[in-house]
Amino acid sequence: MRLIFLIIGLLVSFFTKGQQITKVYEYVMLEEAFSSINETWPQVFNTENLAITQANKYELRRLNTNSGNFFFPKIKPLINFSITTSLSFDKSANKNSSLGILMLGQEDGKGGVLIEINKQKSFRISKLNGDKFYYTNNNLDNGWVKESKIIKTSKNILKIKAFNRTYDLFINDKFVFTFTEIEYDKGTFALFIGPLSHGYCNSFVLRTDPPISFGEENTGIEKLEAQIIALKRESNSKNQEIDRLKAMQLNEKDNKDEINKLSEINKQLNNSIDLINKQADSLEDLIEGYKNFKNTIINGPDGEAVQTLSSKLEENRELFERNKIKFDSLYDLDKAQKDQIKRLSIINEDLNIKDSLNLDELIYLRKQINWIIKNCNKDSFNFLDSINGTGFSPSLHFFNYNATALFYGSAIKLGCLDRNKNKI
Repeated sequence: MRLIFLIIGLLVSFFTKGQQITKVYEYVMLEEAFSSINETWPQVFNTENLAITQANKYELRRLNTNSGNFFFPKIKPLINFSITTSLSFDKSANKNSSLGILMLGQEDGKGGVLIEINKQKSFRISKLNGDKFYYTNNNLDNGWVKESKIIKTSKNILKIKAFNRTYDLFINDKFVFTFTEIEYDKGTFALFIGPLSHGYCNSFVLRTDPPISFGEENTGIEKLEAQIIALKRESNSKNQEIDRLKAMQLNEKDNKDEINKLSEINKQLNNSIDLINKQADSLEDLIEGYKNFKNTIINGPDGEAVQTLSSKLEENRELFERNKIKFDSLYDLDKAQKDQIKRLSIINEDLNIKDSLNLDELIYLRKQINWIIKNCNKDSFNFLDSINGTGFSPSLHFFNYNATALFYGSAIKLGCLDRNKNKI
């Protein structure tokens, strides 16, 4: 059960960012200015530790170089509270000196939450339960967070507000961090001095809710009313706790969805790995085949394998040469045929052009002859010889002869008339 609370507490702390607590504590349970020695704070002086009340300060010094130490005042454990304290480093303290406050300290000494500042203007919040867990920068620089503009090298005022297991931290009146811790419901307090450190607590003020007292003058009804008020406060606290747990449950659902997505990605990666392994096996088989082939060549008697390969290579070379000669012959023949086709195409194109021209000219001449013959048949070109009755004059005979000769001559010239058969 404790482990479950620890895990839930860590998850909640991750999702908490802004200031969470608005509650104001008016009741002062302890106010210490260290003006004199009292029974609240221990007075320690030995070879490793110094904790002593001086004029208006509580001096703390740790000579051990490996670990720090806690000094517990006589304060009863609380759940809801506010602590305001002033811490300062001695001028001679080394640069790694640290001071802090322990809260929620457990009776067995194996639990609590430690808030520290150091002389390098950094702070951190640690959970002490055997192994340290840092609420701040858990994976970097041992949990230290740099706040150069807020933390001073000399005196700093720390304020811690706690309500329903949520904690807000202020340094020099500036809010710096908030977190939730639900494993511990309450615990004791202590001042902390780091290894080989020297510093002071100048003041310590503890506030909480006012206690409920029942005087003799209170009647039974008044006691019940006071109890009802207390129960209402407790109920409100529980309701807020329920709301917080519901929010954590939603976060848990989101985390489960993310885990499912990551599982699917992991499954795909495993499939890819299987495929790559199969490819690697195939390559190994191929390499093994090459190795066997190599061993066959090396171990063959009197170079028998080499001779076989050489013979096969020579046969392939000769076959290639023969095929190349055939290809060259076919290529030359194909080229010659293509050239012949090209020449014949040019000649055919020329003949087509000439035939077209000759045909046009012949048609034109034939139209001229038809026109001449047509007009020769008219009276304007013929007259009857009243003497011999021939019907044609010598000049017209000559004209008809010349026209006919012109037509046949042109036809023969154009190649449209056969010279031997005299036909168009």
